[in-house]
Amino acid sequence: MTLSDIGHILQNIDISASVRQHVMAIFDSLAQAEAKAHGCSVEQIHFHEVGQLDAVADILAACMLIARVSPEKIYAAPICIGSGFVKCAHGILPVPAPATAELLRDIPVYADTHACEMCTPTGAAILRHFVHEFRTLPEMSIERTGYGMGHREFPDSPN
Repeated sequence: MTLSDIGHILQNIDISASVRQHVMAIFDSLAQAEAKAHGCSVEQIHFHEVGQLDAVADILAACMLIARVSPEKIYAAPICIGSGFVKCAHGILPVPAPATAELLRDIPVYADTHACEMCTPTGAAILRHFVHEFRTLPEMSIERTGYGMGHREFPDSPN
């Protein structure tokens, strides 16, 4: 799937122009990172994992939720990248994979003992696009919380 394929998909979805622009900006940053990692032009990029419809849905959902919440600013703590290697369409790559590393450039990250990818290119691109400042948790009052659990099982900690 190419950047123009994703644009075509978005034209057929009933979303606001603002959400569409955010989705395309995130995919553009993914394409820029992939192009740099592969030493080619953005037009030559063919998304593999991040071009699957579930990744399109993840980015679209994130953009729609942020539009709905309409926060003044978004803060994030340093990003856990995991460690080890990841198997992808391009073979076995170190964590973070080259495109993820490019997307996380100048963003505070840390590794941990889980030998797996803890931050995907999709997640890194969403963070890069929306986060205003990366820092430790600021003083605040919690009004609401939400929880989600992934499918990955860790023997020594919750997911």
